[in-house]
Formats: sequence, structure tokens, C-alpha cells
Amino acid sequence: MKFSKYQLESRVADLFGYSNAIFFGRARSGVAALLTVLGLSPDTTFVMPSNLCSSLLLAVHSSGVKIELVGVSESNGLPSDLALVDAMKRTALPGLIMPTHLYGFVQPCSQTLAYARANNWFVLENDTLATRACLGGASRTAFGDALLVSFGYAKTIEAGGGGALLTNDRSLARELQKQADSFILLDDLAQQAENDFMLLDRYLRNTPFEESGISFNDREKLLFTRAPNFKFSFPENLLEPLSLAIDGLSIKVDEKRRRIEMWNHFLSPFDDVLLRPDIDYMVPWRLIRRVPGIRDKVVYALRQVKIDAGTNFPPLTTSFPSLFQNQLNAAADQWGLEVLNLWLSSDYGAEQMLQTAEVIERVLLDSL
Repeated sequence: MKFSKYQLESRVADLFGYSNAIFFGRARSGVAALLTVLGLSPDTTFVMPSNLCSSLLLAVHSSGVKIELVGVSESNGLPSDLALVDAMKRTALPGLIMPTHLYGFVQPCSQTLAYARANNWFVLENDTLATRACLGGASRTAFGDALLVSFGYAKTIEAGGGGALLTNDRSLARELQKQADSFILLDDLAQQAENDFMLLDRYLRNTPFEESGISFNDREKLLFTRAPNFKFSFPENLLEPLSLAIDGLSIKVDEKRRRIEMWNHFLSPFDDVLLRPDIDYMVPWRLIRRVPGIRDKVVYALRQVKIDAGTNFPPLTTSFPSLFQNQLNAAADQWGLEVLNLWLSSDYGAEQMLQTAEVIERVLLDSL
């Protein structure tokens, strides 16, 4: 069955328990639109986790607001409730705070919400991985004044692109729609520009100075200079894949949970070395382990045999040392250095999981 854009917006809004959904070409386009509509002055602050992608940071930075990073826990990659509250208390004016559900984990933040409500902070709930979606009779637990969800590559609701902002505020929804209507269409040229920027960002993060000859400050300047456009409208060709993604969402999440259990089985002999996060998955994104000391050796060995092992984003202080020179956080650094990601796709069955375990065992033995 084909759905119109309006019908799909209603489906997405209802999935999270909101009355309005506004589609954008990218999730970060929605953030840019929101900051424009809210009209935050340069003296107000946007509070966000320390370990996120550069593109989102650049979209926020382009609005001209101050940015306060909140260091994530070294044991789960999320900011604590108290850390978010402390960040708000450090600022003189109310601003925008973005509690973020990373990696499929959800951190309780009742104190954050209480302080935000009492002190006129806008709460943007970042749920790009759809951990708060109502699936299989689960209760709707989203809480933001607005909620951000993504439909991009490797997201839980994967349509190949796009994103949405959800809200119960009709006036805000109307203004966001005006912004969305004014944005340029996400097309192939825009996609290529974003891909080129992603490759540049990855190269700068992963290539030492001895090889690239590019200092940390020059890397930061390159990211600002080469940053692509952030303001895109939602293309019609994504309507059908988005509809299919929503139709198959419960099945997809159940399959991810099954593969988590499979990975847990094959990696259980190394539980004392491959450390599990201290939060359970709400909606799994990847199989995540911390590997203190030898993470990079494990990743290299797995990639040598075509196992697509991944790492998480380092703290934004790494890519933007001048912008965040006074916001270093040891726990955020540690999380960025230790995390190992393994995929939950159908490409990784029992045979690949067994091979992964064998490679990890060899690395561990070589490291003794």
C-alpha cells in the first residue's frame, strides 16, 4: 500500500506518541530548522553529549549558539542524569538540552527533565535510533518538547535518508514545516558532497599527523571549511522505502535482539576482557563491547579477515580542539578509545561469529 507524505508523517508521529511529525532530508536538517525557529541568541547554550558525529555538531555550530559538551560515561557512552543537570546549571540563560539515546541504550534522566521544566529549557530528545518507538505493545515513553529521529543508513528505521522532528506543539510544528519547505531538496549531488565530507572526517580522525602532515588545528579548520549544506527537504523518492521500513520495524528489531544473543553466546568466553556496557539495549544498534588496551589490535585483526569491526565516534574535542579547548573529559576519551562494534545484520551468522571469536582469541593470546 502506498502512503502519502502526510500519511507517513502521521504514522511516524504515532509511532512515538506525538501529534505532529515534520520530515526533513536529514535528521540534522531538522535540528537546524528547530534552532532557527526557536531563535536562540548567541548567548544561549546548546547542551549535547561529547561523543557524537561531526556533522551534527557543525549543524548546531552554524546557528551561532554556544555549545556545552557533556562527557559520556566510560562504561556505557551516555551522559549521566546528573552530568546533564550540572551542564544546565553552569549556564546563565535557559537554552536547549539534547538528551541522546545512543547505541540503542536509554539513560534515565528524570532530574534533567525536572530541572529543564522548572527553568524553561527546551528539551530536544535525540532518538535517531528509534529506541522510544512503540513496538509490540510497549508503552510510549518519549518525553521531549521535540524528538529527533533518523531514517538514514544503518538506522533502526532505515529508508536510505531523511529524518523527522516530532512535537505536540502545533505552533512549533507549523513553523518547522515552513523551514522544511524552504530547504533545498536532498539530491544525488548533495548526497555525494556529504559522502565526501564523511570520508574526509574519517580520514582526519584515523590518520596520524606523521602520515597526513595536518595538525589538529588545521584539521578543525578543514572540517569547518568543507562542511556541507545542512538544510535539506525530504525527497519524494524516500516515501516508499520509509513506508516499508516502518512496516518491517518490529521484525527488524526482533532480529537484532536475536543476533545480540548469538553474539553474546560466541563471545561469552571473553567476558572478562570484552566488557559489556552497564546498560541493557532497548533497541539494539550494534553489538558493543569495551576492549581496554587492545581495542585497535582486535579491530585490525578482524578487518584483515573481512569482519567489519567498527569503533564509535571519539569525543568532539578530538576533531575540534580549539572550539572545545576547555571541555576535555577523560571518561569520554576512554569510551572513544575502547569501544568495539560488531554488526547485527544478516551478513553475520553463526559462522562469521565463530570466526570473530577465534580471531579475538588469537589477539588475546598474542597480547599476553
